[in-house]
Amino acid sequence: MADYKAQEISGSAWQRCYKVTVLNNRNSTPTITFDEQKVYLMPDREVVLNVDSCSATFDPQGVIDVRNPETGELTGATVTQAELYAIVYSLYIQTATARDTPPAPFIQPNSPG
Repeated sequence: MADYKAQEISGSAWQRCYKVTVLNNRNSTPTITFDEQKVYLMPDREVVLNVDSCSATFDPQGVIDVRNPETGELTGATVTQAELYAIVYSLYIQTATARDTPPAPFIQPNSPG
């Protein structure tokens, strides 16, 4: 049977992580899950499909090879999962503190008169 409205197309496609979920439940080993999408970029449209996921269990001594997010190339640097955990924890505390800190009261300047 012929494919209905079949046509040749041109464009590009790639897979990307669109969501990162960290589970840090009390009294259990933290895990991280990366949800992925396939992006199809064509001259007249973009199609994005959720496709897969992968996950890892926290290993404080586990080594992460650092990559340049713009190019995907290895930078030569490494960090441990414990260092990444500390950075994410620090971002959480910074964000929560900013949320919990009331803004400074606005003081109306004296107008000349």
